Amino acid sequence: MAGTGTMQETLNQLTGNVFHVVAENNSLIRLRIDETGKVLYDKTLAMFSSETLDNVRSRLAESHLGETFAEAREKGQRSWRKAVTGNPEKKIGDFMKEVPQVKFIDKVSFFFGVTCIIFTEFLALRHPEYFTQYYFGLITLLLSYRYIEYSSTKCQLFMVDFCYFMNLSVILQTGLYPDNLAWYKANYVLCMGCLMAAIIMWNNSMVFHSLDK
Repeated sequence: MAGTGTMQETLNQLTGNVFHVVAENNSLIRLRIDETGKVLYDKTLAMFSSETLDNVRSRLAESHLGETFAEAREKGQRSWRKAVTGNPEKKIGDFMKEVPQVKFIDKVSFFFGVTCIIFTEFLALRHPEYFTQYYFGLITLLLSYRYIEYSSTKCQLFMVDFCYFMNLSVILQTGLYPDNLAWYKANYVLCMGCLMAAIIMWNNSMVFHSLDK
């Protein structure tokens, strides 16, 4: 509504002015703005042939203004291509026609994720005496990877989040104070309460082919 009001105010300020446009049928028509701010058709001034319009377009393209428009258009196309395809030289249409390829890192991540789930369950059920050491090694590896990945995009301060604090709390309690029942209960309640609710709220998911998730 605010945008509509601003546009109407602009049209009211242009009351009485006329401007010219080339219509779809290659005709030059004149439009005017009346006292109420409405754009009205005035009259047709001339008809152009396709050759004339092509000549005008070519002359405009060769002018300094045309070069500026062409550069802006090329820059915009390259930006879109890089955002979609990752390569500013590759056309988006060609990229959409390509057969999707599974990256090697995705294969490694998928294998690691599935193997980790299976081995974690096996260790917890058959050899729980080694689970603490396994957990320390795994969480150190994953947090180190997360810090390196976040640092590359200058997002390392996200690791001050509450979920990382809880991981640190579990590591300290398990490694240094394994018999502290009150601390253990606090970790359990916070992990199974706040963090479990956050998983639902933020639509977190476990994606095997993504080390980030």
